[in-house]
Amino acid sequence: MTGCASTNNQLAKSTDVETQLSAQEVSLNTGYKMLVNGNAVGAINKHFKELTEQCEKQYANSQKQVYAARSQVETLFYMLKAMSEDKDAIVVSSTCAQSNYFMGYASLDLGQIHNAERYVKRALEFSPVNAMYLSELAHIYQVNKDWDNALALYSKAEENASVYSPDQVKLAEITRAKRGMGFVLIELGQLDKAKLKFEQCLALDPNDKNALNEIQYIESLTTNS
Repeated sequence: MTGCASTNNQLAKSTDVETQLSAQEVSLNTGYKMLVNGNAVGAINKHFKELTEQCEKQYANSQKQVYAARSQVETLFYMLKAMSEDKDAIVVSSTCAQSNYFMGYASLDLGQIHNAERYVKRALEFSPVNAMYLSELAHIYQVNKDWDNALALYSKAEENASVYSPDQVKLAEITRAKRGMGFVLIELGQLDKAKLKFEQCLALDPNDKNALNEIQYIESLTTNS
């Protein structure tokens, strides 16, 4: 649950006190707990599927571009983006984006790769610069052995995490993207570049055991070659 682990402090905290939104937040949190406890099917059937359907109905007829943001910097980016494209836009709670992300994450956990890709892409429609969602889509491409697209998305996630991710999850999202790039670079046979990415992870977080294990793996490959 590496990708999901960084989301616990991000679950939507809307400033609105609308009853419907509060109910959505409760359902999202409950589904998240089920997901991290290994009950992906229950999380989908009891929470995430209904939430994603509610979101589609809620914004189906919106005349404005709907974005979901986790920070003021991200909000500002979306509003400026819409302005530059001469579009009207609104920025809403991240609940709808997160429910689609969790739906995609749970679908991948169940081996439903097509559904996983569809839902994570929908999450990215709400939050195009969200590093967590970008890394998850990159991971889906990685599972499909689409190395080039996976590498490009991890690289984009790495860049976006440093700019847009909230402070409390910035480190986790930067290192996740870097590790993802490292994994793909190993598959592409670019061991020196891969090792560099894992070393960067350790420089940011000396306790990153996954990065340390991968460096040891790369060194074993180099030694035996």
